[in-house]
Amino acid sequence: MVSVLLIWVYIFITTFFCGSAFLCLISGNKTKKRLKAEDSCFAGIMLSTVYAQIFSLFCRVALAANIILLSLTAISVIYLIRKKALSAESFGLSQDKKKNLFFVLTVLLLSVIMSYGCSRGYFHYDSALYHGQSIRWIEEYGTVKGLALLHMRLGYNSSSFALSALYSFSFMGGPSFHAVQGFLALLLLFKCLRVFRVFKDKKIRISDIVRIGGFYYLFNIYDELVAPASDYFAMISFIYCIILSVDIYERCTDEPDADADEAYVFPALLCVFIPTVKLSTAPAVLIVFIPLLALIRSKRFGRIFFFGILSLIIALPLFIRNIIISGRLFYPSTALDIFDPVWKIPESVALTDSAYIVGFGRGYTIAEAADYPFTQWFPNWFSSLGRTDLIIFMICLVSVLIFPLSIILRKGVKSLHVIELTATVSFLFWLLSSPLVRYGMGFLLILPPLMFGDLADIIIQKTKEKKSAQKFIRLSFCVLLLGFLGFKCLSTLKYIYQTLPAPYYLLQRDYEEYDCRSVNVDGCDIYVPLDGDQTGYRLFPATPSVMDGLHLAGDDLKDGFILR
Repeated sequence: MVSVLLIWVYIFITTFFCGSAFLCLISGNKTKKRLKAEDSCFAGIMLSTVYAQIFSLFCRVALAANIILLSLTAISVIYLIRKKALSAESFGLSQDKKKNLFFVLTVLLLSVIMSYGCSRGYFHYDSALYHGQSIRWIEEYGTVKGLALLHMRLGYNSSSFALSALYSFSFMGGPSFHAVQGFLALLLLFKCLRVFRVFKDKKIRISDIVRIGGFYYLFNIYDELVAPASDYFAMISFIYCIILSVDIYERCTDEPDADADEAYVFPALLCVFIPTVKLSTAPAVLIVFIPLLALIRSKRFGRIFFFGILSLIIALPLFIRNIIISGRLFYPSTALDIFDPVWKIPESVALTDSAYIVGFGRGYTIAEAADYPFTQWFPNWFSSLGRTDLIIFMICLVSVLIFPLSIILRKGVKSLHVIELTATVSFLFWLLSSPLVRYGMGFLLILPPLMFGDLADIIIQKTKEKKSAQKFIRLSFCVLLLGFLGFKCLSTLKYIYQTLPAPYYLLQRDYEEYDCRSVNVDGCDIYVPLDGDQTGYRLFPATPSVMDGLHLAGDDLKDGFILR
């Protein structure tokens, strides 16, 4: 727990200053001031992830990577000072000392609570299957050719693994810490907590209703925050970006002179970044069209080129790593199969792996299920849903119908509708591909509050003159909000009480260990589990099974793997 808090302080320092400098650079200090401290940190997370991926192309992500990162942080601080872009407001502080004291104590309390969840709990199954191994390969060697030949799932290559390796501190000789996902959850929590402004300004916003979905997701994963799972990185980032985008829409609506061209740039870049964490979030890039169309209308083609280059820098490292690891751009997909390196994973293996993922998401354990028609697999999948998931799914289906209704009632397409389209397409893409609830929980939880929030906002606007109706709507929302948070907080406190005896107050819970046997491949020991397919982190390198014909591409593991 203490280790998690210390790592979070380090992550905050590097991401906040680097992120603040980046936002100031791309949007100007005036626009940057409109963003919150958590937004600067999230921008820094995006930058750190891209940096870690690029660094991994040349060598392992360890001490040297952190020394350079600290140097970049120092440069960012100097840049911000010269631009006079640092102030108390940058950190969320104000001129009121009492408010500042309350703010600091709240941040500390919430950080302790979240670090508690990140220090113990349940590990994701895939963390022992390949997440831990993926992170360790980056820590030990960086990007290795043909790595997917050793372990197919290492070819999934989420950018979150490079980020985890950057902040794991494994180079110190102790455990490999996995605390970044908890820090992201903390940022989302701070973003969601702004819902309490409803008690101050007595106004309900769409973004406030959307924040309920963010709260729900955080409560849902609190006891699994210890796991460095790419699902959590992707869903937290997606929810955060939707909330941020709606916040900006409301600000631009309230302030007609707001520069919408620049306001949406950060969430647009964030939406380019999110699919590098998990390709199933690819529909998130639709938000890019909000600033893109605005820039085209204002004929600011230089800015379009600039942001296009930034988008390429954000996305390109993932594709380069994909080619090096598996020989394919989108493994396990065989789409855009334009490269043919000697370490390329066979097409038959990729197709089988892809089919298995689809089948597994539909509730089957066979690859053939990927070819089942919708009328065959959907009833089976639908009947397997738990009660809560079933209710949420049904509400999502109703939410989809609100989208065209909103366009009619608002008399035209607004920026909000592009955000809603993004959430809708993301939900449908998940449903029609591999609809395991864990894969798309963020889509399921953000779509209903977004759509019903839009509908509620339309109703509120229609009843502006009816003070009693406005008061009733606001009171109802506040009661529901407090009731929901109260119930969920009690459940979380119960979990905390039950896990108090666990000895993770100093160090975070380490990866689980599994019994394995060694298999010799060209003089190198490869660990294979004695039972099942999980290998954990400690035994390295490890794989569920050694592929026939697997050989080292050179004299050492760093040279990669090939098939003969």
